[in-house]
Amino acid sequence: MARIKMVKAREVLDSRGNPTVEAEIETSDGLFRAIVPSGASTGIHEAVELRDSGKRFDGKGVLRAVSNVNNMIAKKIIGMNVESQKDIDDYMIGLDNTENKEGLGANAILAVSMAACRAGAASKNIPLYRHIQQLSRTQNIVMPVPSMNIINGGAHAGNNLDIQEFMIMPTGARNFSHAIQIGVEVYHHLKKFILAEHGKNAINVGDEGGFAPPLRKISQAFHLIEQTLDELGYQKEVQLGVDCAASQYYRKFEYVVEGKQVEDFEFSIQNRRHHPGQKAAGHGQQQREVGIHPAGDGHRRDRSAKRQTAVDRQIGKIEDPKGQIDPDNHDAIDKALLYGTQCRIQCHPRTSLTRKPWWLSAGEQPVG
Repeated sequence: MARIKMVKAREVLDSRGNPTVEAEIETSDGLFRAIVPSGASTGIHEAVELRDSGKRFDGKGVLRAVSNVNNMIAKKIIGMNVESQKDIDDYMIGLDNTENKEGLGANAILAVSMAACRAGAASKNIPLYRHIQQLSRTQNIVMPVPSMNIINGGAHAGNNLDIQEFMIMPTGARNFSHAIQIGVEVYHHLKKFILAEHGKNAINVGDEGGFAPPLRKISQAFHLIEQTLDELGYQKEVQLGVDCAASQYYRKFEYVVEGKQVEDFEFSIQNRRHHPGQKAAGHGQQQREVGIHPAGDGHRRDRSAKRQTAVDRQIGKIEDPKGQIDPDNHDAIDKALLYGTQCRIQCHPRTSLTRKPWWLSAGEQPVG
């Protein structure tokens, strides 16, 4: 059982070049560090990421949060058992004493919490994931499915796509290594298609590494991905996912999608398929069109139909599909598909696979 001997925080830069907090904890087992992640599009209901304001780093400095760690948190948690993660976290939350962590800053609290978690795992001489498993009292270990952001829009890119992230998930891969291989192959082949159709300036990448081609329609992004999957023969192995970040285009109680005001919208994949630049097939040829559509009378479906579409048509994940200040937010989301939070829909692909998913071992069930 190791106890905290020293706590120190510092300001560092994240992958976007913005300041964030790094915390360092020392125990008899060594030094353990953690850096707080920071998103480009954050929700109004998220815990407060304490920034300095002013001219320095355009107001994004985190010296206040760093000071809170070094001058307030550190003095209080030195001597605590690093294996007692909940006690450390509860103490910091109590010290903050606000509903949204605006006192100390969520970035200050989280940095220390993550560093303590690493130290706790070392104290037990077990891998970090095992330590987290014990803390969460999870019975089974489930391998994560890689969710790879390959086309960027919204706040993550300088194009006109309203949707922030277009993702692929290799749920039909043989194992984790195969899933990574599929993701890498799709990414590089997608680059070739974008280059061929839109030129070399189109293969620049967004904030999170996905391509940011000059597309205007959401369906164009889907078609590029579908075209790549067809080329590689990965239609059955890969599911599509999106992070809508719908608050980015929710204005005055309406969604403005592709320059048009709509009261609401829904994702659907219809039984038509064509790629950019191709003419639609004639009668009797099976195509498939993937896109986002206004949810008018002609597009609305009952809940059971939506549920079937979400699974059978291979949409694996829809994140933040409604604006966070949309008054109909909660009622509009199909609760049968609701996993985790108010704004996150996760349609688990278990019914769409012909064999047992590789990320589940004997006797285990999907999480969510």
